Amino acid sequence: PGNNSRQSMIELDDIVSRIIAGEDEIPVKINVIKGGTEVYFHSRHFPIRDADGILVGIGGVFREGTAQWREMNHVAERYEDIARLSFDIIWETDPDLNITYLSQRTTEVLGYHPRELIGSNLLALGAFEGEPITTLRRSPFRDVAVTATHRDGRIRRLKLSGLPMFADETGTFRGFRGTATDMSAEQEAREIALTSRDQLTTAIENVSEGFVLYDEHHRMVLCNNRFREYLASAHRILFPGAPFRGILHGLAERGMILGPENAMDNWLDLRDRALRDGEASTEIALAGGRWLRITDRPTEDGGIVSIVSDITDTKEREETLRSAKELAEQGS
Repeated sequence: PGNNSRQSMIELDDIVSRIIAGEDEIPVKINVIKGGTEVYFHSRHFPIRDADGILVGIGGVFREGTAQWREMNHVAERYEDIARLSFDIIWETDPDLNITYLSQRTTEVLGYHPRELIGSNLLALGAFEGEPITTLRRSPFRDVAVTATHRDGRIRRLKLSGLPMFADETGTFRGFRGTATDMSAEQEAREIALTSRDQLTTAIENVSEGFVLYDEHHRMVLCNNRFREYLASAHRILFPGAPFRGILHGLAERGMILGPENAMDNWLDLRDRALRDGEASTEIALAGGRWLRITDRPTEDGGIVSIVSDITDTKEREETLRSAKELAEQGS
């Protein structure tokens, strides 16, 4: 090289000593700064022996690898950028499942710097559910549930997916590479939703009146036992997804609606009147003498909440008062 060049040193003494000690091939990487440009070479050093196998020299082959090095550098940069931007932890292991790489997302999810966990075994990350990951199968796996502990003691729920890595030249198994998705927030939201649903169901069941919720397509979402009690003879048609018109036609076919006149039409129109006015009610008489008042109110998403009240006692008092009034008028 000229005066404006710099070459990385090749430790020839070390190479000679290692070949004399019995090594058959020693790869070395060197770089040369020439005219302000960095050039990379790969060298391979090996023993030269005569016909009797006696070491008579050392040979070397040099191959320029600048373009390959630059491409590898670009790939590494892209990989690091993806790892920093990803919401998942990116990880790699050696053939024994010892962790060799973890992305910075590890700190956010588990509270540890990646360097604190590198070298530990992947299986020590937490409690694995289902079939264990082993190096024997060396096959891809997806969404393996893992319960890990954050540095501050919080429980984190992860899903691990991985692919086996093999050396291009020999096909030797090199370990696994994959991602770990933090499912904690989703799991917590699911648990909160389940708790809220249970609380809502309990509250609805404790309501003293019948309760029915229909979606925006007027299909039943749920109802409480009091509503089922009112329409006990038609319990088989009261299920989630049942269309409102189908329920009414089922009641009519069973002869459960006795009056008043136009009771069916009024009940069918109740939804439209509730959507228009904000609330609407109607009254119907059932077979067996029971009277019900149905009050519909719209929900924000276009559904309907129906509150069904037993007004049989009220109707009987009204009838008693009406009869008494008629008798009094006749007496006058």
